[in-house]
Order: sequence, then C-alpha cells, then structure tokens
Amino acid sequence: MDPSTISRTITVTVPIEQLRLAIEEPTLLKDLHLEPTDAFDLRSAPADRGTEVVLLRQAPSGADKSALAATASKKLRLLKSLIEAGEAPTLAHNPSGHR
Repeated sequence: MDPSTISRTITVTVPIEQLRLAIEEPTLLKDLHLEPTDAFDLRSAPADRGTEVVLLRQAPSGADKSALAATASKKLRLLKSLIEAGEAPTLAHNPSGHR
C-alpha cells in the first residue's frame, strides 16, 4: 500500500453481496460525502460475522493524516449505521434535559 494511503476498517453485520449492492446506491454515497479518490474494499469477516469494509483514502501531500484518518473512521461508522439501521444517528430534535 502507498504510504500516502489511509486505511480504516469496520465490520458490518450484513452479507457481502448485500453490502456491495448497497454501496453502489448513489444516495448512500451522497450521504457519506466521499472524496473522489476514496475506495472501498469488501471482504468476509472472520468467524462468519458479516463483512469487513475497508475505506482507502488518498492523503494529499502535506495533509494532516490523523485528521483524515479520523474523518475516514466517522464515515465508516455512518456507513455502518445506514446499512444496519437504515438511518444515521443524530441528536437533532432530541431535548437534552439541561436548562
């Protein structure tokens, strides 16, 4: 792997074929706000626990890799929520109870 490539992995509890079809949906990709150079690698998770999703992101020269890695991790957690629950978690319209 190229040293400028950032790789983050998450396990999703759906079969690889179903995940591949979901990732090809243009609305899902729009919700993730991916960069043009972002790519997914899908593989079966160990012990038949679903699918491992690897997000590969190219870091521009001089970029803060830790910030890009954190963003990639957030995008993967959002993808997991959208695939498994059908919606993204949010605190909007949720009263906190604090006054």
